[in-house]
Amino acid sequence: MNFATSNKALKKVVKDWRGCTKCPLHLTRHEMVFYRGEAPCDVLFIGDVPSKQDGIYGEPFIDNAGKLLDQWIDDAEQEIITDLQPLHFLGISIGICNILACKPPELNSKVRPPSKEEAASCSRRLIDTISAANPKVIVLLGSVAKKYHKIPAHLENIPVVELQHPAHVLRQGGIGSYAYDSNLLKLVEALETHLYGQKEEVVSVKKQSTSSKKTTRNKVVQSTDQAAKVRIDPQGARKPSGTKKGQRDQSRKRSR
Repeated sequence: MNFATSNKALKKVVKDWRGCTKCPLHLTRHEMVFYRGEAPCDVLFIGDVPSKQDGIYGEPFIDNAGKLLDQWIDDAEQEIITDLQPLHFLGISIGICNILACKPPELNSKVRPPSKEEAASCSRRLIDTISAANPKVIVLLGSVAKKYHKIPAHLENIPVVELQHPAHVLRQGGIGSYAYDSNLLKLVEALETHLYGQKEEVVSVKKQSTSSKKTTRNKVVQSTDQAAKVRIDPQGARKPSGTKKGQRDQSRKRSR
């Protein structure tokens, strides 16, 4: 979706900030990166800084980290459909932006995090963007978003969820990894709670399922350990081979 045509409030954000020179990043930027998705939206994801590809095309999260984020969102919707089976489910409207609208210069071939001054210079633009998106839930992606995000006063009471940044999850193995699945579970639980009010019922079922799996695994391990400690003597008697009695029996047979 083209952010510039999504709604009047976002159009105004773009118009007001497109020529921003509040920090030195305007000297090196290619394109300002404002927003991707729908507005208003149910869920607004806030990352840290635009990637190299984002800075070229002017949209946030269109690189590999963005593909993982999109997959997270798709998987979360499927989990919600499975868990809640809502009638006439039309999907969850999503918006995506960053703490900074301009890509910082690379440091050691990597995009560096924003400085305190850069984040402060861009905070008013971020507040305007969040106001335009008017989300029901905000999801902060990574420690930088957690550290520098600003919430408009009229939205201070909306739920805020913290996840790891998709780029970090990629480095931990990407889709199918423990990092991916654990963040997905946290996202699903947050959306079911804050969009559908289903926390206690759904989370309780999931915890019971997880507990059941752990109990089964523990029983298998215990059974295997016990079997390994038991031997069968030539006459068919089962004796623990690690006990003193078993050792004495073996000694007596050898002396005979």
